[in-house]
Amino acid sequence: MKNMRYHIYDLVVVNENFDTQNPDVNGILIYLERLNMADRRNMYVLLLSSRYRTMDHLMAFNRSVNLIMNLQNIGDFEKVLKHGLAEHDLIYRVFRETLRSLGGFKSLNVQHRTSNVQR
Repeated sequence: MKNMRYHIYDLVVVNENFDTQNPDVNGILIYLERLNMADRRNMYVLLLSSRYRTMDHLMAFNRSVNLIMNLQNIGDFEKVLKHGLAEHDLIYRVFRETLRSLGGFKSLNVQHRTSNVQR
């Protein structure tokens, strides 16, 4: 957690039960939820859960993560992650291009990191 305060990671994978008995008060998820939006947009957060369905976009939005993976589907981790990263790249590519065309990219101190997603 200390390292997260000084470094923005491209990918964060969090088990909902990490360091807590109650997954609704997971300290890492709370920290990520409160991050500055310019920093959070440059991060991809995957939540490992036994309670939610894999790729449940509504619950991912509710939990302030990019993707949920149910632990029963952990065998498909690479496939699901690649799909999620490709979706994320598509959505934010348009956002970044629009922001750049409006001249706001540098003023918001947003950094683009290209992903190595294979299509």
